[in-house]
Amino acid sequence: FSASDIYAVAFLQVDGEPRPPRVTWPVKADATNPVWNSSRLLGCAEEGAVVVVDFYDHDESAAYDVTKLSGSRPDFIGRAVLPVADLPVGGGSVEALLELPRRSLSLSSLRRALQPPGHPPACTLARVAPSMLRGPRRKVVYLIRHGESLWNEAQADKDVYGMLSDVDHPLTAEGRAQAEALAAQLSAAAGATPGGDSLLESTQVLCSPLTRAVQTCLIGLAPLLAGEGPRVRVVTLDPNLREKRNAMGKDSSGKWVGGKLQAGVRTTLRALYDDAPERAAPLCEVRLDLEMVQ
Repeated sequence: FSASDIYAVAFLQVDGEPRPPRVTWPVKADATNPVWNSSRLLGCAEEGAVVVVDFYDHDESAAYDVTKLSGSRPDFIGRAVLPVADLPVGGGSVEALLELPRRSLSLSSLRRALQPPGHPPACTLARVAPSMLRGPRRKVVYLIRHGESLWNEAQADKDVYGMLSDVDHPLTAEGRAQAEALAAQLSAAAGATPGGDSLLESTQVLCSPLTRAVQTCLIGLAPLLAGEGPRVRVVTLDPNLREKRNAMGKDSSGKWVGGKLQAGVRTTLRALYDDAPERAAPLCEVRLDLEMVQ
């Protein structure tokens, strides 16, 4: 046991009785230390209520509705229970140890999978009031699709071997050109009158951790990520933005996590620019925030 397709289900419980609703956090594929960084509404807590968080290993072949408790059950990993009173609103994060089922894997196996050595398996929770989640009244969000990947090329050519012989395919030469075209458009717009709707005015860049997406981001957004002025200097890799993994989609499975991901992306960028290594160098210098892809 080294990694699981982990998802979480949470609910409030009073005197041993669960209270609706049951809320879920999505599957983190091949995860050893999943991070969600997102909130759910659990309703008003009664006196003496506890928060229960159950962790499961997703099975793509099983059809189970966690909100209705129906269907074939997935593999249960463990449960964290924490009194609501121990979670003050806005009081920071609190660690809750996982209770492991007797039929579960050994504690040592789960510890190696979910936490660093010497630390028992646990989850970290924080409590916020809905009013604390209110951001600016208006935000502008730009969505950019990745350029053509080797998988896209193989699919167009009906090359089954090319589609299935690898995972997490990088960009093709055409995909590189598409990303460079975006960068050229941004550079041309850099001299325009600044405005709140300009992509170059963005204050944060979030990206899927799949290679084709990171390459497109670093190439296409180079005018935003480099240069002078108050520009964004880091790309946050968020697994919630990646393509949903499916049974037959080899292109939806990643190759790396953590520091290996940044090293892998740099290697693929150098390969993509083997004809112009000087153009790959500044792209490889952009810092990737890897906190959510460990």
